[in-house]
Amino acid sequence: MYLSAYNSHSDAIFRYCFFKLSDREQALDAVQEIFMKMWKYLQEGNEVQNPQAFLFVIAANHVKDQWRKKKAIPLSVFDGDDDDQPFEIPDEDDTIVTGTEYRLALEHFAKLPDSDRMLLQLRFIEDKAVKDIAAMLGERENTIAVRISRALSALRPYYKNDDHGA
Repeated sequence: MYLSAYNSHSDAIFRYCFFKLSDREQALDAVQEIFMKMWKYLQEGNEVQNPQAFLFVIAANHVKDQWRKKKAIPLSVFDGDDDDQPFEIPDEDDTIVTGTEYRLALEHFAKLPDSDRMLLQLRFIEDKAVKDIAAMLGERENTIAVRISRALSALRPYYKNDDHGA
């Protein structure tokens, strides 16, 4: 069961941790710790009915613990010459998201509660169906659909899409 869970879910857990921690090395360490916790849990004779849900709960708790600790600013933040320019010149092609737009999107996303960010990540980054998310979290599908809709509604004021009438 352990190897199967690792093979099936390690990439998704890494993406989740990387997205939350914004540091590749911390995310790799987190994945290792998360799977070690699962190993210890299984070695104690416990059963895991839904490995994916179990791992995401451990990952969410691990990330919260990391944020509670005082974090050092990674040196990679200071690399590059992004700060030399007060703004980026937009591309002629409006469909390409510029680095500035990406940073703003992450900034607004970071303002959402952890539970909303997790739902949006599972739905749109991990491409999980509402039914699967509901099963993972032990909630009704309708509840999950409403929570995802509300999380998206919270982000809509920051983005206007005049071409598509949003």
